[in-house]
Amino acid sequence: MRAPEILAGERYAGQSGRGTAPRYPRCDAKATRRPAMKTVMLVDHEAIRDWVAARAGSPALQEATASGEEAVLRIVFGQNAYEDDDRPERSDATGAIELIDWDEWFQLFDRRRLALVVPEDRPGIRDEFHELVRRFEPGD
Repeated sequence: MRAPEILAGERYAGQSGRGTAPRYPRCDAKATRRPAMKTVMLVDHEAIRDWVAARAGSPALQEATASGEEAVLRIVFGQNAYEDDDRPERSDATGAIELIDWDEWFQLFDRRRLALVVPEDRPGIRDEFHELVRRFEPGD
């Protein structure tokens, strides 16, 4: 196997001049050897709620960043899932994330014909990776 080439201008430590660590192309050899992640597509509301609840997440809506765009459905985890009770007013900043209730989230989810793609459950691992994609239905 051939070693990756060093990008122009980079030197190994110990070469003449100030040494810098080698910089390799963006391709990560370790990532290419990992097996592909198996995923599951969820459309059932209870299955989605259960998946999000197991990871302490919350449904959210991100305001549109430009006029004419729709707000974006999100699922937030960790600190993003908490609203500041000391500041109940909403930010006027474009792109702000607002926690919403599940009924409103699922109404938009169904209207936009979306599905939630998540990693297949593995024992001892609670992966938060997820992606909202458009559902493919026969006749589309």
